[in-house]
Amino acid sequence: MALVASPYPPPHPLPHHVHGMPDSSPAYSHSRLLRHLEECTDISQLKRLHAHALRNVPLDSPRGLFLQSRILHFSASRCADLNYALRVFDQIETPNSFMWNTLIRAFAVSKDRKEEAISLFQTMMREGSASPDKHTFPFVLKACAYLFAMAEGQQVHAQLLKCGLDSDVYVNNSLIHFYGSCKKGNNHLISEAEVVLWFLLDKMKRSFAHNIWIKLQQVESGKHFILQAVEARNHHETFDP
Repeated sequence: MALVASPYPPPHPLPHHVHGMPDSSPAYSHSRLLRHLEECTDISQLKRLHAHALRNVPLDSPRGLFLQSRILHFSASRCADLNYALRVFDQIETPNSFMWNTLIRAFAVSKDRKEEAISLFQTMMREGSASPDKHTFPFVLKACAYLFAMAEGQQVHAQLLKCGLDSDVYVNNSLIHFYGSCKKGNNHLISEAEVVLWFLLDKMKRSFAHNIWIKLQQVESGKHFILQAVEARNHHETFDP
C-alpha cells in the first residue's frame, strides 16, 4: 500500500510582533513565559507567547529549545492546530526525539491526517538528526494500524528491530495491535499477519512466563535468606552465656 501524505502547508513566517504586548519587558522572562504557556487555552494566545519567545529568548540556547518544545507540544496537542505546529517545528534547526514524537503523535491521533505521521517518521529516519525511541514506534504503528498500511508497518517493525526495542512491552503491544488490525482489514494479508501475530503473542507469553519464574526465584531466595538469618539468631541466643 503506497501512501502519499498530503503536502505540508506553505511555511508562512511566524509572528515576530503581536499587537497589545510589549516588545521587550523583564516581566516576560523565561520562567514567566513557561507559566503563561501552562495557562494557555487558545491558539491566538499561544501565538502571542511564541512571538515574545522569539524576540526575548535565543532559540539555540537550552532555554530557547525547551520553550520551543513546549510551544510545539501545546500547538500540537492542547490547541490542536497541526498547521501551526508544523510551522513551529520547521523553525527548529535540530529537533530532538521528543519534538519529533510530539508531532508524530499529534498526526497519529488526528481525525484525517494520520498518513502524515508515517511521512514524518520516514523523514525522521531519512534526516537522522534524532533517533526514534520506544515512544516513537507506537505512535507510527497506531497510524499504520488505522490505515491498514501493512508495507509501511513492516518497515517500522524492521526499524524497531534495528533499534533493539523488540523486547519493550509497550512496543510489542503496538505491534500486536497493528498486525491484528491488518489481519481484520485486509483479506489478502491475513495469512502473513497471522504468522507474525502468532509469533509476537507466543514471544510475549514466553517472556511473561520467564519473568514470573524469575520473581518466584527471587521470592524463594528471599525466604531462604530470612530462614538462615532466623536460624543464625536462634543459634546465637542458644549458646550466648
